[in-house]
Amino acid sequence: MFKEILEYLWYHLKRVATSRLFPLGCIFAVMFSVLIIHLYQLQIVEGANAQESYVDQMTLRTISLSSTRGNIYDRNGTLLAYNELVYSVTLKDTGAYNGYQKNMMIMELLKILDRHGEKIVEEIPIFINSAGEMEFSIQGNSRQRFLRDAYGKKSVDELTDEQKNVTAQGLYEYFYDRYGIGKKGSGANAETYEIDTETALRVMNIRYLLNSNSYQRYRSVVVSSNVSEETMTDVLEHADSMDGVDVEEDYQRVYTDSTYFAHVIGYTGKASSEELETLNADYAEGEERYELGDVIGKTGIEASMESELQGIKGSRTMYLDSLGHIMEVTDETAPVTGNDVYLTIDHDLQVGIYHLVEQNLAGILVDKLVNDKVYNPAGTSASERKLSIYEAYYQLINNNILDMSAFADADAGDAEKRIQDLFLQGQDEAVSAIRAELLSPNPTPYKDLGGEVPEGEDNFMKIYVSYVYDVLADAGYLLTDAIDTNDETYIAYKNDEIIGLSEFLRYALSQNWIDVSKLSLDSKYTSAEDTYQILVDQIGTLLRESSVFNKRVYKNLIYNQKISGCDICLALFEQGILESDQEAIQKLMAGTDITSYEFLLEKIKSLEITPAQLAMDPCSAAVTITDVHSGDVLAVVSYPSYDNNRLSGSVDAKYYSSLANDMSSPLYSTATQAQKAPGSVFKLVTTAAALENGVVTRDEVMLTDSVFTKQGLKLSCAGGVNHGNLNIVQAIRDSCNYFFSEMGFRLSLADPSLENTDQETYVEQKGVDTIRTYAAQFGLDRKTGIQLNELEPHISDTAPIPSAIGQGTHAFSNVQLARYATTIANSGTVYDLTLLDKLTDSDGNLLEEYTPTIVGTTTFASTTWDTIHDGMRSVVADHLQGRSDGDDIITCKVDIAGKTGTAEESKLRPNHANFISYAPYDNPEIAVVVSIPYGYTSSNAARIASNIYDFYYGELTLEEIQASGASKASTAVVND
Repeated sequence: MFKEILEYLWYHLKRVATSRLFPLGCIFAVMFSVLIIHLYQLQIVEGANAQESYVDQMTLRTISLSSTRGNIYDRNGTLLAYNELVYSVTLKDTGAYNGYQKNMMIMELLKILDRHGEKIVEEIPIFINSAGEMEFSIQGNSRQRFLRDAYGKKSVDELTDEQKNVTAQGLYEYFYDRYGIGKKGSGANAETYEIDTETALRVMNIRYLLNSNSYQRYRSVVVSSNVSEETMTDVLEHADSMDGVDVEEDYQRVYTDSTYFAHVIGYTGKASSEELETLNADYAEGEERYELGDVIGKTGIEASMESELQGIKGSRTMYLDSLGHIMEVTDETAPVTGNDVYLTIDHDLQVGIYHLVEQNLAGILVDKLVNDKVYNPAGTSASERKLSIYEAYYQLINNNILDMSAFADADAGDAEKRIQDLFLQGQDEAVSAIRAELLSPNPTPYKDLGGEVPEGEDNFMKIYVSYVYDVLADAGYLLTDAIDTNDETYIAYKNDEIIGLSEFLRYALSQNWIDVSKLSLDSKYTSAEDTYQILVDQIGTLLRESSVFNKRVYKNLIYNQKISGCDICLALFEQGILESDQEAIQKLMAGTDITSYEFLLEKIKSLEITPAQLAMDPCSAAVTITDVHSGDVLAVVSYPSYDNNRLSGSVDAKYYSSLANDMSSPLYSTATQAQKAPGSVFKLVTTAAALENGVVTRDEVMLTDSVFTKQGLKLSCAGGVNHGNLNIVQAIRDSCNYFFSEMGFRLSLADPSLENTDQETYVEQKGVDTIRTYAAQFGLDRKTGIQLNELEPHISDTAPIPSAIGQGTHAFSNVQLARYATTIANSGTVYDLTLLDKLTDSDGNLLEEYTPTIVGTTTFASTTWDTIHDGMRSVVADHLQGRSDGDDIITCKVDIAGKTGTAEESKLRPNHANFISYAPYDNPEIAVVVSIPYGYTSSNAARIASNIYDFYYGELTLEEIQASGASKASTAVVND
């Protein structure tokens, strides 16, 4: 048996050995043996060394994981700011592309985004305006800081003059070259390709984002946020051909009812290097909480509560290869969500007041607009000033409500085409007239330009010629820094106006005040006259390209009725500013001036055209409501406002620029940053100072006159009224300038008991110091403490007598007057105003409940407070209610106390209107302060306050307010 097995094996071995496959099998056996030996060597013998070498080729990195920002609520738990989960298209620089390939890939990505109407994140603050020109979306220090980063400098001081003064077009060209856009390859032999300006700008925005993240390439940058599902699918389908492109989950900050709360809540944005330095100042080196690219609160509560809202970052430790690819995650700590902030603000109250303010401002405009060219001669009282409907037509263009560039579009409407044709004709006439003047052998002195013009009307020839100087300076042709302002020729033109512009320009050329290198001269030997001719030609070009000059042409055409009001109104329909209304359109097409006048008034009444859009006086206002027993701010409204959703995270450059150029200043918080003279509301400080210093008693009766003349002054009561015999309560009621001027005078006497004697000594500084001391006791000497950006108040530091009646150099904001009113209402307790109610964690657990902060108390006698309260009640009861003319200003159901104040800033514009108040009179709960810059008369401010009290105490609902149009303006005149 065994023998048979051996024979069998031998037989088969012989067959294998004699097979032609045997040598091949031996070769494979040897090779396999060698492989096994090498694997053993690598895995077992040298395994530890190989692993160590592999690890050495990787980089260990720890990155931070952003936390989710906390929410913001109103006092009742209404959500005001939150985070919405969105999908964002991201891009990571993997190093797979050279510059040209990277640009091509980005352009392909842009095509996908464009197919779905997505917008990209814009980091470069330039955009293409309606005229097709590059324009900066930021100005001042913000622009300089961006240029510092763009040019790679450590500080603004390192920028060259050329870099500091670079134009938007110049910056575009810099990035265009820097990122090799439009080129394939480099050097003189590089191929070029066509790319339109808008696409190039978007490509450089994305390249700039990547470049800003170059030191941490393993982190992606957001190219487009909150994209649709269709976009997400499209991007992912093409991701294989676009290395580094992905779609990631992200959070977007969302603000509910944004317009009403924008100035309170603020918005977020990427931290600048200066902000990072400030935010990290309290942390040890290496333990900084913030890093480049972090999103932080920029303004409002988002900024002031940044440390609470931000949360705590997590971390991820990982190995990266040489290209920045993540090879292994070794450790990860989850981030902690930021805390939630509850405000003292009442959502409905804030919303309702915003509407009430807008409705009342619209009512004032409707009352003041007349269908005529208006001239308000010297001496016209603020309450009697009128506005021209032609100015309203013009403002629709001047404030960029109507787009001038759209008038020239191929698909422009009939009215737009008529406007454009008339404009081109008017522009030609204006430029030709200027050219004729500049080339005239007998130039007209500036003061005589335009000939005789009716008083109150614009001298457009003067306006046009004056702008030549400005446009040359703005374009860098006129070197203003080189001009000797003491030069006789300069003074003759700019100050004395006794020579013409041509004489000045010829002289400026001779003095090298004009940069001739900017002119297209044939050679350096061009004669002086030829140079001047070329300059004149260039002036014509600059004027035609200037939007400011072109707007002045429009004003001329509108005021001279060459462009009709009907066509301006029709253009509102054609540009989609107003919803189509065929009946109104037909009337305007067949109408007259009265038709367009009535039409525009109706649109203002219905708030389809708002005071903010017209940007005429008044177009802004502020209201603050406080709890008088805590300093809690229940509402703080600034009109006009903006949509902070469009500025948060990444700024919409065009939108921001439109806000910055809006003549109604929506970015500017009227409540905290508009400081004006208080007018007669300050007389309550003077009352306290006079009573507490014994220069008057409550019962003293003074025979007043219409004009106060001591110390060489001429201070009149409003309207020239002589109030006769008054005690101090009646003086508050009548807001008697004579009485309170006398108080200012007495407070300035070295010894008031010696008044009207030979030993009477007037010491101005004593009066100033006394007034400042008592104003400080009402909290007017410092900021209010409100958690918003606020200017320092200013108590008058000169002229005690005018200061005593609210003139002098006083400057207070609406919130500062609100703390003043709060202190009066509670009889002497000065609170810091606050917007903060409580702080909770993301699970709703209470972390902190904010309590009132008392920063001062007065020691005034109770009779002093009684006098102030009685006087304020008399203002309302005797002058604002139960009026003999039937035009009651205060109509609210609750009894209130208040003080009106009107302050003049310019004789060419209406007065500022203020009203401070509290209610109920016998048991104060809230204070309401209304400020209307250029609001004509304080009765307008008081009427808004009356509406607010009705709303607060339930006599008026939010729904009723929102359903209303413009309010009827007060025709009553309050002499204060």
